[in-house]
Amino acid sequence: VDWAKYSFESKFSLNDFDITLQANANLIIYSGLPFEKVMFSGSLLQGVLEIEKLSIDRLANTRLSFTGNVKGFGQTPLFDNLQYNVETTDLVNMIEKFGLPKADISYDRFYNLQSSGTINGALNNFGINTDIATGELTLNYAGTVDIANEVVLDGDIELKYPETVNLFSGLGIDYEPQA
Repeated sequence: VDWAKYSFESKFSLNDFDITLQANANLIIYSGLPFEKVMFSGSLLQGVLEIEKLSIDRLANTRLSFTGNVKGFGQTPLFDNLQYNVETTDLVNMIEKFGLPKADISYDRFYNLQSSGTINGALNNFGINTDIATGELTLNYAGTVDIANEVVLDGDIELKYPETVNLFSGLGIDYEPQA
């Protein structure tokens, strides 16, 4: 992923004015992806975008919502207490549409996904506390994610799944439980 293209660089400075915004759209097309029933409420004050509520009812069979702050206009954006909720009824479609890496496993048991959490930091290096549930799998991760060159996690993971050894094997991870 080319994270540089997600910087807030522009010909004018968003740090120089304040605005309060409420917007609703039935359909927005961005990079060929349809964003359906988008609602935004927030403000831009002294270069900090306060998201009171951003919700996207449907994007690749996924429902998204966010609250929190984004700053760093004119450079790489920084998230401050950005809380999110993601729900999908088609995990494979979401992975493919967002260009995420797809593991070599059967997704039959992981069709629906719910995730929520909080992010602090930059797009390519951030702290996160997240809960994920899909099928019989539940996961909590609290730590940092560095994706500047490759994905590096540094934190605590709690994973619950009835067939953990088979899951890790499908992900290409050599794992044997300790007695």
